[in-house]
Amino acid sequence: MIEYKELFPFAIYARDTEMDLTLPQTGQEITIPVQCLLLLNRYTTPTGEEILTLLQDGAKKISDEKKPVGPTLLKKDKNDLERVLSELNTHTINSILHDCEEIVNNLPDDSAQRYARMIFAIIPSDMITPKAPSATWYANTISSRNLQKRGFGTQAIMEIEITDGLPLLNELEILLAHRVSNSKTLNFHGSCEHEEICAAVKILYGLGENIEMLEDISEQILETETIDAARTVLNEQINALAMIQQREKQQNTARQANFPSNS
Repeated sequence: MIEYKELFPFAIYARDTEMDLTLPQTGQEITIPVQCLLLLNRYTTPTGEEILTLLQDGAKKISDEKKPVGPTLLKKDKNDLERVLSELNTHTINSILHDCEEIVNNLPDDSAQRYARMIFAIIPSDMITPKAPSATWYANTISSRNLQKRGFGTQAIMEIEITDGLPLLNELEILLAHRVSNSKTLNFHGSCEHEEICAAVKILYGLGENIEMLEDISEQILETETIDAARTVLNEQINALAMIQQREKQQNTARQANFPSNS
């Protein structure tokens, strides 16, 4: 039976094991020591109003920047949301600020839900220095693109709704047994051994009322979903401009075809 040891209370759990790898350069198969990690946190889904407010706040900064007398933000001074919004033209920015009905229709409703989130990850043991890493170090490391390219880092994310408390354990076990990945109660993305999942569920349910001690990452989720909304607007702008350019090209072609030649 798989068991995790607690590294940071209500946050990070780990177990030491080994992993088989094939070296890309030589094709040689090796076995290396790794640490399997379980990171726990919780969040409340943002409402459409919260997303729109953050989106408009960012759009206001970009709008002010585009004015002749407005302050100029260097690229390094922009956050991720502002960098996406800075790619929008003035018309689209004004639409976000003043005519946002179409945007609102694509946002979630205002019935916020609460979730406990479990992140399953793997890192090579030789990355862990003698000096004990912090919880922040673990969270940043598993998100490393270089590590993920090598097959390490985050492997799966499981979210369980806790709006009205944890669901009955036997109901959750049925969903897991049937490999349900997208339901009101359970969301699962990625790949993970069933034993790992069962061990994680055991830890989560063992917290009881202490589940409220999990780190609340609602602000991060709000920012992420607002960036997604901004990217959707950007893609719509790109598609609209492409359609205009295509229409103008067709009109030019038609005019040239109808223009009498000199011969």
